Amino acid sequence: MASATLVLLLLALAAGCASTAGTDPYFAARKSRANVYVAPERVDISKVAVLPFKGPTELIGASVSDLVVTEILRTRKYTLVERGQMANVLGETELALAGLSESKAVEVARMLGAEGVVIGTVDEYTMQAKGGKTYAVVGVAVRLIHCASGRIVWSSDLAQMADSPNTPLAAHARAVVHELMCGLYQDWARQQSLSPARAGRAATGPPQPAVPPVAPSDLKASDMGLRAVALSWSTGMTTADRLRIERAASPDGPFARVAEVRPSTGAFMDDRGLQDASTYYYRVVALGADGAASKPSAVVESMTAPPPGPPAKLQAEAPSSRCVALAWTPPRAEGIARYRVERAADAEPPVWQLRGETGQTSFTDGGRAGCDLADSTIYRYRVTAVNRVGAVGEPSPPVRVKTQPPPATVAGFLATSEQVRCVPLAWTPGAEPDIAGYEIERAETPEGPFAPLASVQDPVARNHLDGRRDPGTLPDAATFWYRIRAVNRVGAQGDWCTAVPATTRATPPAPAGLHTVEGLPRAVEVAWEPSPDEKVVGYEVARATGGTDDWVVVERLEGRETTRLLDRAGARASAPTGRLKDGAAYAYRVRAFNTAEARSPWSETAQAVTKPAPVAPAALRTTDDLPGTVALTWDANPEPDIASYVVEACAGNGSRWREIARVATCGAEETGLDPGENRRYRVKAVDAHTHESAWSDETPGTARPLPAPPSGLNAEVEEGVATLSWEPPDAAITAFRVYRKRFLFATQLASTADPVAVLGADKLGRGASIYVTAIDEAGLESPPSERIEVRFPKN
Repeated sequence: MASATLVLLLLALAAGCASTAGTDPYFAARKSRANVYVAPERVDISKVAVLPFKGPTELIGASVSDLVVTEILRTRKYTLVERGQMANVLGETELALAGLSESKAVEVARMLGAEGVVIGTVDEYTMQAKGGKTYAVVGVAVRLIHCASGRIVWSSDLAQMADSPNTPLAAHARAVVHELMCGLYQDWARQQSLSPARAGRAATGPPQPAVPPVAPSDLKASDMGLRAVALSWSTGMTTADRLRIERAASPDGPFARVAEVRPSTGAFMDDRGLQDASTYYYRVVALGADGAASKPSAVVESMTAPPPGPPAKLQAEAPSSRCVALAWTPPRAEGIARYRVERAADAEPPVWQLRGETGQTSFTDGGRAGCDLADSTIYRYRVTAVNRVGAVGEPSPPVRVKTQPPPATVAGFLATSEQVRCVPLAWTPGAEPDIAGYEIERAETPEGPFAPLASVQDPVARNHLDGRRDPGTLPDAATFWYRIRAVNRVGAQGDWCTAVPATTRATPPAPAGLHTVEGLPRAVEVAWEPSPDEKVVGYEVARATGGTDDWVVVERLEGRETTRLLDRAGARASAPTGRLKDGAAYAYRVRAFNTAEARSPWSETAQAVTKPAPVAPAALRTTDDLPGTVALTWDANPEPDIASYVVEACAGNGSRWREIARVATCGAEETGLDPGENRRYRVKAVDAHTHESAWSDETPGTARPLPAPPSGLNAEVEEGVATLSWEPPDAAITAFRVYRKRFLFATQLASTADPVAVLGADKLGRGASIYVTAIDEAGLESPPSERIEVRFPKN
């Protein structure tokens, strides 16, 4: 006996391990609220057919059954009959199989070769209102029937509302089916396997009649629930495996299935499809594990609560622009979730429009930018209570309220004229506390059209500058008309003020009193009167040469009081003179410019002539009789401010001039010349302002040449004395020199004033090579004469 007990225990453990081995977290980890029944004894079923479910429509039933197929496949517990096989066997009758009785469903499954058949019902598949929003609601019941025995192997049902109004109906149906299958998966572990013999007998023997369970005898129902009825019973008053809750609108029925629950729960809340202020009747049928059903319990009655009453003491006021504030007293009703606020124009019949919903006993309509309330307008309001199940009560008595007027017309609006390309605008800020800013428009005529100019987003602003800046971008001497209105924070606009004109400043007048100071060295002084326009900030001076019309702006002067210019043509201040031409005629004109660079017309023209350059020096004279020197003289220039004369020289046949003197007098000389050297000379005058004259005419000059050498040199030797004689040159000769020519040099032997010289043997030795030179009155020595050989005879 102990051994048998041990074997049974081991088998039970093995069965338990087999049932829980390979647990799938996809099903095991999800907490399920499904109402699940699993037969206490496990039946070996491998192949199952899933028939289309009964639903609100055939398409809904078929779609939910497809979801169940997917979940069953995921459990890997059964092999399912393929839909293609079902189509081949059943043909076009497939969808008509939805809602078959259990016996007919078993017959169909046997035709498909299945050991079990899954049938189901889609009780709910709809969108339900709650709290002013709609939620997806899906209810599904499904069970597996063993084809051989006709017994229910397992059964599960679940009805649930989506947590979010954003959940689509199809997605919520998938979630409900998954949670239902999670509950089944988790309860399968409690099944026990039938022995093969019992399973065979169950499959071949006739079904045994089951003993029906006993239904609870103390069923109770709550009253005045919000579209819900709470049922309760004593858990020890029934022998059922599960209870089927049924509901009817009449105590005599017909009764419809609401749900199946476990008796141990002791309670059930029916909150699907009930109406306000309606009476419902309930009964319970006990179901056994083998599917046997008891007689229904006694019928109990319940009435749901009516919708909430209207809110009381509704009050309305206009606290600010385009804003209405409402307040009320809540009605005496339970479960008030929110209030609907409606508005209508003050007309008959009123057309009510929903303005919003709130969970408070107050509401604000408008009071923001873009709201649709109008200024100084009467509106009607009413409020309706809605409870937590969406029941809508009667509206409150309407109240009337008038909105506030728009902002007042802006006062003290001014536009200032005579500004440079801009118009300053000023006004007195509005006194209303909700002023948000101002709108300004501009036109070119008092009649318009006016165009938007600026939107000033500052409630305390009091000025605006048209033209963006000072000076601005408006045209000169243009007249505009301006108007302004206030705008509050909700966009209410006041009336336009009276348009005011303003004219921008004209361009400056042409400068007057232009005059020049002429006779200045390479410069002209220009002066004029200051502009009477206080917006003038400077002047431009233009110059033209001679009688041409080729005007060039030569100077830009900053400052209205800067009215004098010394035109030096861009020369540096440190330069002694300007860059204008000497003795040239120039014309000048001036124009003013203001802060916007707007320029006046040109002034009248003024003429001026610069100081002329000195004339070229005249009567340049040179010498030709000075040894190594050429002296130069010339006539003095007629100008009184001649500071110096510049003398240049070049070779007689050359072209490269070189300055040889810069003198203040009318004379100069060039020294260091070779005898008889030919030169050319020129002179220019420079005045006190460094103005230079043209060069004088070129004049040649020559240094004094050397005298000609003596000729006819003769020597007579007698008694140891040599007498030399020669012919003097045709020149003023003051002396002669006698030289003895040696190999590399010559030695002077004598100097004489006469063309005769006597030399003894003491100077000549036995003989010598003799030549003679002539010295003129300037001390110049001539070239050597011809040489002569003097020899004394031998004794």
